[in-house]
Amino acid sequence: MFKNLLYLNPSMSGFFDGQYRINAQHRSQWSSVSIPFKSTSFSVDRQFNKTGIGVQLLLDESGTSILRNNQLNLLFSNKIQKWRLGVQLGVAQRSINYSNLNFSDTESFVGDEKIYFDFGFGVYRKILINKKNIEIGFSSFHLNKPDQSFSENKDKLNIRSNLHSKVEFNLSEYWDITPTIIFQKQNAYQQILFGSFAEFDISNFYSKNIELELGLFHRWRDAISILMGAKFENTSVTLSYDWNISDLVPASNGIGAWEISFIHIINNIISRPNSYKVCPIYL
Repeated sequence: MFKNLLYLNPSMSGFFDGQYRINAQHRSQWSSVSIPFKSTSFSVDRQFNKTGIGVQLLLDESGTSILRNNQLNLLFSNKIQKWRLGVQLGVAQRSINYSNLNFSDTESFVGDEKIYFDFGFGVYRKILINKKNIEIGFSSFHLNKPDQSFSENKDKLNIRSNLHSKVEFNLSEYWDITPTIIFQKQNAYQQILFGSFAEFDISNFYSKNIELELGLFHRWRDAISILMGAKFENTSVTLSYDWNISDLVPASNGIGAWEISFIHIINNIISRPNSYKVCPIYL
C-alpha cells in the first residue's frame, strides 16, 4: 500500500516530479492455508500544473471458487489553496465459478457475474515545518455502497476509509528516515499499520542517482512486514514480505504475503522529428 499511492488516496494522482508515472504491483498471500490470494494493480498518471489525472486497473483472484474482482478506475485531482482534492470514478466486474463449491442448503443465485460502479474521494496536504516534510491525507472508497451480491439477497460493499501520515527526517547527508502510519476502517473492521522507512543515498559513490531503501512495519496484532528496495535514477523496485502473527498462525505457519512493486517516472517526452525538409538558407 505504501508504494501504491493511487490505491491509498486518489488525491495523490499527478503529485510527483515529472510528467508521467507508471506504477505496478503484484501480491500473493496465504499460500500455506489455501489457494493463494493474488492481487495485481497497474496505473499511469500525469500532472498538468495543479491538476492530475490517472487510470488504474485492479485485478484480484482468490479461493477455489476463482472469485475475481476486476476494477478500472479514472482518477482526477486538483490543488485548491494548500490542499489536493481527488476523486475516483470506477467500474468493477465480479465473477465466480460455482463448479468447485458445495452448498448444504439450496441457494438462489441470479448469475456468476456482477458489474457495478464504485466511487471514492480523498484529500492530501504536504507541510514543511522546521525543515521536515509532514504529509497527511484522508480518503474514502465505496461511497455509493455498491451491491456486489450474486444472489437475490443484497451484499452492499461498506465504505472503506483511510487516514495516513508520514514525516521525513534528514539524519545526515546520506541517511533519511520516514516514520509512517496508516489507519483503516471498514464497518466494524479496523486496522493500524505503522513503522518506518530508512533510505541510504549512495549516489556519490557511483555518480548516479541511487538510493537503497529498508522498511520495517507492524500491522497491529496481524503481521510484521519487512521491505527492501532500490531506486536507480527514475526507476524504483521494492520487495516486501509479511510474517503472520495473528490467530491464523497454526494454519499459516507464520507465512503471510509477498509483494513486488515497480515505479518509473518519465520526466521528458521526446518530441517527434519534423516530417518536412528545411530549405537551405542559400536558396
